[in-house]
Amino acid sequence: MATAWMYFPYLTMEVKCGNEGLNIADRQNAHSSGVAVRQVVDLYRKVSRQHELNQEVVSFSVSHDQEAVRIY
Repeated sequence: MATAWMYFPYLTMEVKCGNEGLNIADRQNAHSSGVAVRQVVDLYRKVSRQHELNQEVVSFSVSHDQEAVRIY
């Protein structure tokens, strides 16, 4: 049963190595997060509750390699 306390924060992660690996991981994560957020918004629109998503965190993105971590 749905309640007011339920949230749909998606977590996407990519791991890459090499000089440009982290930038590639960021782009792949951006795409994956975009797909997930779009589907959540479509779901809420179908039941006329899209206003509940206003200013809510719906997705997290983590990209990392052997030296650095980026969290969005």
